[in-house]
Amino acid sequence: MDIKKLDESLFQDMSSHYMELYHFPPLTANIFTYLMFDFEQKGITFEQILEASCASKSSVSNALNVLQQSNYVEVISKLGERKRYYRVNKSIFKIQFQDSISKLKRNYSILERFAEKRREALDLEDEQLEKINLHLDLQKKTIGLFEETLVKINQIKNK
Repeated sequence: MDIKKLDESLFQDMSSHYMELYHFPPLTANIFTYLMFDFEQKGITFEQILEASCASKSSVSNALNVLQQSNYVEVISKLGERKRYYRVNKSIFKIQFQDSISKLKRNYSILERFAEKRREALDLEDEQLEKINLHLDLQKKTIGLFEETLVKINQIKNK
């Protein structure tokens, strides 16, 4: 992949977004973003990533390990070659939706328990509890929409 052909503004926006969304360090977010631009998903070698990132071998290696452990990046080998190639996991959208659903369900469960304790402590439905219930309703609908989308993602060939 030719790094000069990357849309620099989009690259920076995506990298900043991944730093915030996944709490990735800057180099990890940059590498993940760089791999996202491998549209054909043929994979990018360690050396290419090293050259594009202008970082040390150990820093790039650590960033790639973080991405692999989070299952966002996979390593592939090509027949007859010793080099390893890195690419974004082909199931990245499925993984992201599963992760989002899991977080939403956890948050829903905690907020639901909190609402119940508040209801018991005050022995009434107050304005704040109404707001919490609205939030719970929204989260429940969002979880449903995310689960529907996940089903559709699973139905697409080459998830």
